[in-house]
Amino acid sequence: MQINANIKQLDSKEYKLILDSTRFPVSESHNEVIAKVIEKATNDLKLKFIPSYGKPKERTVWYLDTVEHDFYKNNSFTVRVKKKKKDNGKFEHDVTFKIRTLDKDKTLSYNLQPNSPQEEFKIEEKNIFEEDIISEYGSQFSLSTELEFKEDKYLARFKDAICEDVLSIFPSIKLDVLGDKTLTNVNGLKVQEITYELGEILFEDNIQAKMELSIWYLESDLKKIAEMKPIIEEFDIEVSLKNSDINNNNTENPFSGPSIEVIEDLYKKIQCESIVNLNGTTKTKFIYNYDKQET
Repeated sequence: MQINANIKQLDSKEYKLILDSTRFPVSESHNEVIAKVIEKATNDLKLKFIPSYGKPKERTVWYLDTVEHDFYKNNSFTVRVKKKKKDNGKFEHDVTFKIRTLDKDKTLSYNLQPNSPQEEFKIEEKNIFEEDIISEYGSQFSLSTELEFKEDKYLARFKDAICEDVLSIFPSIKLDVLGDKTLTNVNGLKVQEITYELGEILFEDNIQAKMELSIWYLESDLKKIAEMKPIIEEFDIEVSLKNSDINNNNTENPFSGPSIEVIEDLYKKIQCESIVNLNGTTKTKFIYNYDKQET
């Protein structure tokens, strides 16, 4: 079953920048530095920016694929796991299944509608269609579904899993992969992710833009976060609709107009900062290209 590319509109846009951790001042935390960059840039553009001072989120992140990376290389498909600790001390796993390609219609030729009933997991998001803008690499289009598993349900599904254990969740998906191939942790890599919500730009129309900083550290590094060296950092401007129902029957692109133009001006302005690495890879590519001997 294919999603109708003529009807499906974007649910969100995300403007991504990879940062160069070696260019940050030693005396300041990285989230404080990027917060100052945002404050100056939004002031210059006369935007109303509301900073966020919430507690950062901490999660352990890894990807699942075959040893040959069949999901990623042959299908542009990824399975990302984020393990988080709940207030009650128990762990849950947010698993994001994503198709990302350069072609909008190709991306929408997939359907990540999970099967039902869902006693096994909770659906956080399904078939979210997003345009990712990655500095000088241009746009890519992704379709993703996020499912939340309690720890026992996650282990029952994914411990010693094969490809069919993923494919069986999505009855409409067709991937170029053998169902009996074993899944493994991509490149044996797990990272500790610290995510800072930096704030939001206020607009009078239906557009909302939130910014965050994600910093990845090697999970095997047991030093305090303040002493750890980041392996990759990503700054995002996440653009979505305050009320998605307003555009459900609108054939025009909801992500166009003056607010989007201003966000793109902000994105270009931040790219000029010395802490930005315009040649940097995405976090997903970093995981798949990771070489332990180079770290």
